[in-house]
Amino acid sequence: MEDQSTPQSASSTPPVQPTSELAPSTVLPSDSASDQAPTQPFGQPPSQPFGQPTSQSPGQPGPNPFAAVHRQNRWRQIWLIIGAVVTVVLLIGFYLYRSSQGGILVLDTTPNLTITLNGQPVATRKTGQGVFVSARAGVYRLNIKRPNFSPFTEDIKLGWGQQISVRPVYALQPSEGQVQSGGIDFVRPSLDQTAVFFLGNNRQTIYRMEISNQIIVPLTSQPLSGVTDVEWSSEPDVALIDQTNGVYLREIPTYNFQTQTLYRIGGSEIVSPVWDPTNPDRIAFGYFSSSGEKSLIFSDKRATSVDRKADLSAISDPKIIWAGDASGLILIGRSADSSQNNIWLYTTADGTLKRLTDGGNVLNASFSPDNKTVLYETATSDPSNPVGSTLSVMKVDGSDKFPLNIAGKVSQAAWKDSTSFFLPNSNGTDLSLYTIGGEKTSVSIAYANTREIQGMYYFHNSQTLIFWTQHAIYTVSLSH
Repeated sequence: MEDQSTPQSASSTPPVQPTSELAPSTVLPSDSASDQAPTQPFGQPPSQPFGQPTSQSPGQPGPNPFAAVHRQNRWRQIWLIIGAVVTVVLLIGFYLYRSSQGGILVLDTTPNLTITLNGQPVATRKTGQGVFVSARAGVYRLNIKRPNFSPFTEDIKLGWGQQISVRPVYALQPSEGQVQSGGIDFVRPSLDQTAVFFLGNNRQTIYRMEISNQIIVPLTSQPLSGVTDVEWSSEPDVALIDQTNGVYLREIPTYNFQTQTLYRIGGSEIVSPVWDPTNPDRIAFGYFSSSGEKSLIFSDKRATSVDRKADLSAISDPKIIWAGDASGLILIGRSADSSQNNIWLYTTADGTLKRLTDGGNVLNASFSPDNKTVLYETATSDPSNPVGSTLSVMKVDGSDKFPLNIAGKVSQAAWKDSTSFFLPNSNGTDLSLYTIGGEKTSVSIAYANTREIQGMYYFHNSQTLIFWTQHAIYTVSLSH
């Protein structure tokens, strides 16, 4: 059969062969940027920075150049979140801690306080009102120790962030060794205001108590007996001892019992011997002899050289009191007829003896520190008076007598200065500071029953009040 295909001529265009990709020589330049971009799957970041060769097979996605940056950013975000959480937790903890911190304000400005909570020492901070103790919420036993006082104890419950104030109330407590079960009598201050002397141990032993450390030292080695009075010289450790069988000079070298001397200067004819406060070698006393002589005598401490100063015939059994500057002496009669017991003044400068009161019933008197005023005590039968006596003042020459209308005893009064004195209140709760004009100010000494106070002294140098009861001596600093 004859072939019907038409033969191709040599000049005809050969057919185009299909191909999967264009040869590089067939790629035509284009002005389109998209035409220049390498092929990239949709939605994927560029697999290779432009202009960098790739070893990837054609059509396969390459490594992501932003993956490391993405991971770094994600970790940074995580650390920021962790840091923020930690900061918030710390702030909350700090707030809770501060909120839980409270404290106790102890309203006492006295120095040398010892404060514990539940028996443990605590740090304290001084404030204008007292002492502040920081403490968290909880239950505590607060204990405060103040020198010369019984400790103050109180149970405290602190709430969340609470601050409370405590005003401690102390009770005076004598230091170890001050309590004398046998009683305390004839307490006298040393003139240098550093000590007091007293008779204790059932009136058998003389003691000296130092004010600074409250140490008590016995000054007599052998028991005494029949002591009715003890008067101390301005010379340390020298005393006049009144006994039922006479008056004795006892010289007591400190801490040396073996060389004590006891010298009898007279018998019952010597009345109320007292030391000159300015001269440790001179004493004054009344001389009432069996022959009828009644004289005021000045002498040396052994009464070997006597100087008769005044006739005391008008004064029965006088109690003699020196002025602090030795400018004169007060003499008070002690007759069984109390209406005859008045105050007399002997003036050393001119040797005159003058009666200052005429109403009688005077029991005791004392000079003010400047020796210009006399505080004196008069017996009363008023049943409403709790102590049986009232106090009055006058000038040392007997003028300007002024009844204070105060129930009290001179032995219980302690001059603070020349215009005021301390005195226990008759209600037994505290002390009062009275002026010589009768004005009154309450003074708290934290002693349970001031009715027990038998006597007081005030030491101006150290601003210390000394008072005693039947069995103990107390010291109170009034400088704060």
